[in-house]
Amino acid sequence: MTRDTGSRIFEVYADLGGKKQQLQIKLTETTDGVPYYICLHGDEEIAQIREEDGVWKQLWGDLNEAELQHIGKAIAERSL
Repeated sequence: MTRDTGSRIFEVYADLGGKKQQLQIKLTETTDGVPYYICLHGDEEIAQIREEDGVWKQLWGDLNEAELQHIGKAIAERSL
């Protein structure tokens, strides 16, 4: 996974609600420098997630575990 700490936006496709959806992902970081991703579907922020020790965790939002892992995998593949 990339550890680029500059804020940037990119797009991924991930399964949401059983359908492949286009999401905008904004890489940002906490005030203490820990990177995390803001996930947007259209104009709506649907989640904030980050990878900790190889495991994707949801900081905010209502994604189910499968959706979280699909988005995390898409981000990881995009960030390679």
